[in-house]
Amino acid sequence: MNIPQDPLKYVERPELTDIYSDNIGRGSSDAQITRIEFCVTRLDEPGPKKKVTGKVYPVSRIALHPNAVVTLHKQLSHFIQVMIKNGILKKEELPTGPIN
Repeated sequence: MNIPQDPLKYVERPELTDIYSDNIGRGSSDAQITRIEFCVTRLDEPGPKKKVTGKVYPVSRIALHPNAVVTLHKQLSHFIQVMIKNGILKKEELPTGPIN
């Protein structure tokens, strides 16, 4: 995809709504497109002495050009650093032993 060198004008679309997701479902990638499925968990009504059960529903699927995957990675890395800085997440040490 040939993207112009000059900055493109961003056009807001107020009719778009946010979609909540609490986990990522299936994903796949080939040479041209990466697909990611966003999901939401819905728990069943708890019963007495019953283990918690529920279902995961897809709420949105996106297909990304490789350039968009790189941009998404950069933005998510930035968001994670901000959450670590604000104490929302803890930075965990990676294991130093052999990887199995």
